[in-house]
Order: sequence, then C-alpha cells, then structure tokens
Amino acid sequence: MKRLVFTSTDSGAGCIKAARIADKVVGLAHWLVSGPAPMTSDPLDFFSARAALLGSAGADEVEISDVDLAFREILSKSSMFDRIEFWADPSCNAQLQLVQFLDWVRPNSDVAGKLALFQANLPVGCRTPEEIASLEPSFSKVGEAELDAATQAWRAYRQPTPEAWFSLFDADLASLPRLSETVLRLLQELPAADTALSGTQLQLLNVIAAGERQPWQVLRKLVQCYQRPVYSYWHFGRMLDNLARCDVPAIAGLTEGPFDMALHDDKARFERYRRSSLELTDLGKALVRGEDDFSYHNAIDSWWGGTRLSNDRLWRWDDFGTQLVHPAQDWGKRHE
Repeated sequence: MKRLVFTSTDSGAGCIKAARIADKVVGLAHWLVSGPAPMTSDPLDFFSARAALLGSAGADEVEISDVDLAFREILSKSSMFDRIEFWADPSCNAQLQLVQFLDWVRPNSDVAGKLALFQANLPVGCRTPEEIASLEPSFSKVGEAELDAATQAWRAYRQPTPEAWFSLFDADLASLPRLSETVLRLLQELPAADTALSGTQLQLLNVIAAGERQPWQVLRKLVQCYQRPVYSYWHFGRMLDNLARCDVPAIAGLTEGPFDMALHDDKARFERYRRSSLELTDLGKALVRGEDDFSYHNAIDSWWGGTRLSNDRLWRWDDFGTQLVHPAQDWGKRHE
C-alpha cells in the first residue's frame, strides 16, 4: 500500500521521512495564524492573493511558492497513492492548516476518499524517528462531518470581520475535536477590549513585569507560558520589536533590531541584542494594570485571518464577557 503523509511542520515531516513509514511525506510549514488569509474563488489562488496583500513585507515567506506547488503536485498525482494521511499537530496553526487542507481537497474525490486523520497529542517534530516508527496512531476516517466543519471554519476565518469565526461557538465542530479550542485561542489574539493588546502581547509585558530582563530569556519564558502557544519564536521576537519600537513604546531598553535573520547572522549585533536590559515604560506598566489603551498612543495595522485591523476599524475581544466588541462600540468608548 502506497502511503502519502501530510504533516504540519518541516520538522515533523523530517521525523516521518526518517522513520521510513511512508512513500512520500509533505511538511506544510506555512503560517496561517499571522498575515492575511484572503478569500479566493479558486482555493489554489490563496497564496498568490496572500502575497499581493503582503507586498514587500512578505518577501521572506517561502511558503507562498513552496506550499502552493506542493498542493498542485499532490492533486495531480493523488491516483499514485492508496492512502493519504494528515498528521495534525495540536497547535492553532496546525488546526488552521488542517481545515484549509480539507476544504481544498474536498472537491477531489480521489483525494478525499483516501483521507485519514491523526490528531497528535504532541507536535510530531518532537518525536524521534524511532518513536514515529513504533507509534500506532489512532486514525479517523475523514467523512462529510469533518469536511463540513473544515469548510465552515476555513470560510469563517477568511471573512473581512471576525463575526463568522465567533459564530463557530454555536456550530457543531465535534468531528474535529481541537477546533473549538482553536476558535477561542484565536479570538483571544484579537486586540483586548481594555488595552488593545493581544493575549500574547499582554503576556509578553507580564513576563517583563515579573522580572525577566534579557530578550533571550523573555522569549524563552513566553514559550513556556502557554502549553500550546499560538505563535513561534520569530513571531514573539517581532512582537517584542513592535512593542519597543513604536511611537509611544511599552518596552524600553531594546538595543538592536529588527528581529530578523540578518540580526541573527550578525554575531556582534545579536550579542548586543541578547545583552539588552528590558523594562516597562509608564505605558507598559499601565497596560499591565489594564489602565491604558495601546491604540490611543500608537498606530495599529495588522491582519487577523481575513480581517484587517486598524485604529479606526479595531475589532476587539472581551475575554471576561466572551464577546466580540464591534469597532462602532469601540469608537463610542473613545468619545465618552
């Protein structure tokens, strides 16, 4: 039996390849929890539409071409395989990759009819090839319920407002058991109702408030704060940059930047970065106390799925009340 395996990361794909349990392995290393997620009439136009929205800011996103080519190749060669598996990590990004994948292959019965799903409890890339080889995954057959839930979620995430994603609270997502958790975690990454900081941004400030000073330690601690962090090391570093290098910073003391590969490749600059001594500014302290709003002092221009967030169109999340805050409500609050 010829097996094709998709998984959520390059590291996971490497482990499965080394275990020699499949005829072909494809790692989907693209990030969907950051950057735009555009709605396209042809699913395979997604990455070109994403690239157009990102412009020069997305020049380092290799997934724009690599994943697109991988999907097109597999769709054209699916008849070569007897079984197609998706090994999904428990992370939010992996769950978005999964619903995107299921929605994309749904019209192709030659692919959808061969699909089996494994929801891993640990990231596949954290295992050794020997562990992968001896693993007996509990696969579930992908049927109409899984495809329906995936299509509903993927369409909701790409809408120009987060309202459809919020409505997934009332949807039947039981066929994809990690999707409900993903819905809530991503809503918590919208600007908060009181501070306009995402959940991860606020946690970053809390780590510094608790006494961590060096960027390296702050980023390490941030990874440890969440059992399943939404973002990666690179995202965390850029968040630190953004909070320290804005009009009214929330963080002081960062001596080098931006947080990119060029910084990591320059030993002298990266050492100066590591030796930075961070502290919260007055704004940062007020944000930690929930007594100020980041958007009152700084420009916001970012993507959350298909939603473009800006100061005059700032969808927010009230975690205490588990509610979306419409930009019109936010505007009213500003002018009370």
